[in-house]
Amino acid sequence: QLDNTNLVLTSDHGQMETKRVINPNVILADHGLIRKHGDGSLKDWDAWCASGGMSALVYLKNPKDRRIYEKTYKLLCDMMNEGNYGISQVLTECEAGACHLAGPFSFVLETDGYTSFGDEINRPLVQNHDSADYRYGKATHGYLPAKGPQPVFLAKGPDFNEKVIMKRGRLIDQAPTYAKLLGTALPNADGNAIESFIRKTQK
Repeated sequence: QLDNTNLVLTSDHGQMETKRVINPNVILADHGLIRKHGDGSLKDWDAWCASGGMSALVYLKNPKDRRIYEKTYKLLCDMMNEGNYGISQVLTECEAGACHLAGPFSFVLETDGYTSFGDEINRPLVQNHDSADYRYGKATHGYLPAKGPQPVFLAKGPDFNEKVIMKRGRLIDQAPTYAKLLGTALPNADGNAIESFIRKTQK
């Protein structure tokens, strides 16, 4: 059935090489936004940085507390401007929304291109690579989509045109493309079928 089979090789992201892992929560703790017991375990927190690999989401326990919001935002911006913490951008929730990223976080930290972020609250600030966690490996993802190697899309089969090349594409167009190949539609999908890939005889 090979001649009657459509094959697609795709991915949802690329990966970039990392040189180090930095734990922003260590600095949040230094400034009283995370509090610890004497043994170093977590006691309480006002701001918390959750790693996403080469980006991180910063949550506030009470996002409506303007004092904590401004204190956290200033600290993160100071860390970015200092240039030693691997942060190239500090995005607010609204700014992140423009990148189609939404959730109950208050800020997003974006990598400098070679730093991954960790979750630890105790020193060391900079930790070694750890292959047990994809976020801390020698290569990872999580950064803004314009950076680094792009996702791949290779297709071959009776329903695909040959030698069609797109320099750029959108992940959200893949599902509608598959649906059209299967003879159905996804009317509420964000994307559209990639018509240039599909043979004219395909309905």
